[in-house]
Amino acid sequence: MAPAYAGGSVGSLAASVLNAFGVDVGTRPPALLPPIDAKLLNAGSIASARVLVLLVVDGLGAGVLQRQVARGGAPGLAGLGPPAILTSVFPSTTTAALTSIQTGLAPGQHGMAGYTLNLAATGRVVNMITFKPVDGGAFTTAAPDPASMVAGSSLFARLQAAGIPSVVVSHREYADSPLTRAHSRATPFSGHRTQAEFATLTLRTVMDACRARERRFVFAYWAGFDTLAHSYGPDSATCALELELLDHALRVGLLEPLARLADNVTLLVTADHGLAPLDPGGVRFQNEISALTGPWSHPPTGERRALGLALSDPGGASRLAELVGELGLVVPVHDAIEAGLYGPQPRHAELDSRIGNTLLLARHGASFPFRITRDAADVTTGGAHGSLTPDEMLVPLLAHRFGE
Repeated sequence: MAPAYAGGSVGSLAASVLNAFGVDVGTRPPALLPPIDAKLLNAGSIASARVLVLLVVDGLGAGVLQRQVARGGAPGLAGLGPPAILTSVFPSTTTAALTSIQTGLAPGQHGMAGYTLNLAATGRVVNMITFKPVDGGAFTTAAPDPASMVAGSSLFARLQAAGIPSVVVSHREYADSPLTRAHSRATPFSGHRTQAEFATLTLRTVMDACRARERRFVFAYWAGFDTLAHSYGPDSATCALELELLDHALRVGLLEPLARLADNVTLLVTADHGLAPLDPGGVRFQNEISALTGPWSHPPTGERRALGLALSDPGGASRLAELVGELGLVVPVHDAIEAGLYGPQPRHAELDSRIGNTLLLARHGASFPFRITRDAADVTTGGAHGSLTPDEMLVPLLAHRFGE
């Protein structure tokens, strides 16, 4: 399932937010992805809001929410109305998708095109959340600066330039994380610890703006669902309970108070990606892969459902395809880029080198992890993302206007 970059992906939310505040998106390249298609989001429903809240639940796939609501669960979110369905970006992973949400650019444009990337200037494959080499070693050259990693202006910077302040509400341990510095930089940050605090801090930022009669954008982020879905699987009882607890906190701590406030507030709820449940029988470890493909120029990039390989042997890709069979799809990186999988042009100058020359994309419940120990259950069960299945790619978009 390809990303719908022409107005149907999470990367288009930035242009919709800017339009709602009457901010010119500009024409200087790289151009922002177009706003969300009118069939998916009525621009009038978010236009001229005093406060616009964009709430992202990491890892909440559209199917997971639909099944929970069908069972009578998540009444708070269900009460916001039927969701539209957006796609994630490619790769369907947090570093790429959150960057797209907060810049309005596709991964091929902003350059954060994977969970791990080969940064040529450092000669290392680097984790894009921690900004540390994946092999646990130290940089022999200058470490990458998160603030300079992302091409293009952030959504927050564009709003600030137009006189619209923003606030980020996220877990307090992310306050000065490399990824936060890459995305929002000096934007005021309100740090939560629990679901209750997440809801009440989001409400506080809204009410502060309403009392001051100030227009404001609030970016609210909850990571807990994704964390548990990796360990237990997105449709597990644990994740169902997590979603119910989050829904209760949002309903009591945010949605009902906003309804009573009756001020001009718009809430958008979405996710960066979903997760695919893993099949333990669909695992092919990276040491099996390397034994067949021949040498790699650098460690794999991406993650276990979307590997970027730097194959040195011209015949390695065909042997890889034989190994994985129906479990995966082997694609030249150049072909994926030219087909628009990473988004439209102009593309980041280092895009190819950051990924490798060959993609291995998981089908069904397959995964291609690095084996630490043979019985490491956490790499063969639970959930993962990065590839192009509907479970990973389809996310909900809920929109609700409180007051006028």
